Parts: sequence; C-alpha cells; structure tokens
Amino acid sequence: MNQAQTTCDCLRLPRVAGLPLFPVLALAAVVTSCSREPTAPIAQISEDAVASVNGVPISEAAFRELLTRRARLEPDKFAALEPKEALLEELIRPEAVYAKARAAGFDRRPDIAVAVQRLVVAKFQEEQLAQSPAAAVTDSDILAFYEANQARYTTPARVNGALIFVRASTKATAEKRAELRAKAAALREEVAKRPVDFARLAQQHSDDQATRFRGGETGWLTRDPEASGLHPAVVEALFTLRNSNDITPLVETAEGFHVVKLLGRQPATVRPLAAVSEAIRYQITRQKEEQRQRDFYATMKEGLDIRINRVLLESISPPARNDAPPQTPGGHTAQLVRQP
Repeated sequence: MNQAQTTCDCLRLPRVAGLPLFPVLALAAVVTSCSREPTAPIAQISEDAVASVNGVPISEAAFRELLTRRARLEPDKFAALEPKEALLEELIRPEAVYAKARAAGFDRRPDIAVAVQRLVVAKFQEEQLAQSPAAAVTDSDILAFYEANQARYTTPARVNGALIFVRASTKATAEKRAELRAKAAALREEVAKRPVDFARLAQQHSDDQATRFRGGETGWLTRDPEASGLHPAVVEALFTLRNSNDITPLVETAEGFHVVKLLGRQPATVRPLAAVSEAIRYQITRQKEEQRQRDFYATMKEGLDIRINRVLLESISPPARNDAPPQTPGGHTAQLVRQP
C-alpha cells in the first residue's frame, strides 16, 4: 500500500455512481474520522471548582476567599474576567508546583516528611489546646503565691561598716601572733575613744587593701558573706551592732584581727502585694500553661506502645567540643573540604 492509498482499513467504499449526495458525504465523514489518531478525553471540572490542576480541583470557596482579601481595598478591580483569571493564577501556580514535586517524589524525602510531621504536630497541638484553655489566675491564686514566697519579695537587712584589719600569718609563732593581737587591741581602744579617727587609722594601719583607702568602709552588706568577700565572722559581728559608731569586740580569725565599726543599718523590707501582683500573675500563668502542656502530652501518650532502647540511648555520647564544625567570623558554619 502506497501513501496515496487510504490509511483506514476499517471501511472500503465501492465506486457507485448515482448515489445521493448526503449519504456520500456521511460516509466520507466516517472515513475521515477513522484516519485520525484517537484523542485523550478532556477531564471534567466539577461545578463547585473554578479550575483543576492535574485533576486536583481549586474550589470556588478558595477563590472567593482570595478574592475577598484582595478586593477589600479595590472592590471594582476584579469585576472583569481578565483580572479574575490573573488572580486565579495565584492559586494554580502552587498547585502546579506541588503536582510536579509529588511526581518527582519530593514529598517522600525524609527531611520533607519530618517537616510535614512537625507542621501537623504543631497545628494539631494548637487546636487541641485551644479547646481547653488554662484556668484564669484569680486574686486568691496571687495571694497564696505571695504568702508562700515571701523571701522572694523581701529585701534583706543590710549594714554598712568599716574595719581595720591586722594580718597575722598562719605560720606566725605564738609570740608574734600575740604581738599582733595587742596591736589590734590598741587600735580598737583608740577608735573607741575617738571614733572620728577610724578612717585615718584604717589608712595608716589596715592590711585590707580593698577597704584601706576608703577609710576602712565596707559598703552595704547583707548576711551573705560571699557577696562581700569578708570573713563570715566579720559580717556577723557587724549585724550584732545596733547604733552607728558602735564598735564590736576584737574579731579574731585565722587570718588575723579585725576592728569593726558600724556606720549604718537598714532593716529588712517586704515589697507590698500591690507592687508585685502583676509579676505574680504572669508567673502563675506560665506555671498553669506549662502544667496544661504536660497534661496534654500525657494524654497524647495514653494507649500508645512507647518503648525506649535504654542500652542504645546510654551508649550515645554527645560530640566532643573539638568535633563541632568551625565557625566563620560572620557566624556561619564553615564547610570542611578534604584535601586530596
């Protein structure tokens, strides 16, 4: 069969003269349709969809929601078909990209699966927790918290003092230590007679370099000796004094001898409830929210078969500090390149 011959063998027409024109034309149409390649059926769009991408419908509701948002400021802009088609394109594009991504297996990549899982977890948790909001914080809650945590809202008592320190080495002989004790006692007697001379005597005789050139003044201290750097016995001796310019008996420690004078004191004060109520409300709100989330996770684990491989877990060690990738000056992780 050559190219001049018909490509359709499904029907052969005899050469018949005198037939009416219409039947001939009808037969010719059948022959012509038989010679064409079959075409794929056109996918039908459901009545409630404005478009579809690879069979996935874009609903009228989705388009109307986008149209409502975009037309809020320019209600007349989308009256014609062309701007509505341009707006519809904004919904078609992501569907097209998503279809191609799924066809490429992108949605089956482990990192994408993890990202999707996190999104589902976050959205599900948000909606579930919204159904049972945390209980409101009442005035009774605030008062109970305030009374149970008085120390948190109490400013401790403070004292301001001055000292003259005569150092005695731990290796000093008994005779030498006695000599230094006598020196400190004499200084104490002198300042007891003339308290105004305390600063001068401290500058001349004190071995405490931190206070010596301030006239021996320690600054305001609480009963926390670590905060002041002074020996606890010195701090406690200051707290035994009641009036300014009072002087303690000679305070002896392993390091030496201290002449201690009180310059001033402030009693402990408690901040009133009204001043801290909002901070307490915030604290209780956080506690209630944390408890609500703990309860939520406990509920989520109910009925699930959760097992932990503790042997493997214990065998996993955190990376050593030197194993961490180096950081560039800009703060980005530098890429390690293996040299040939």
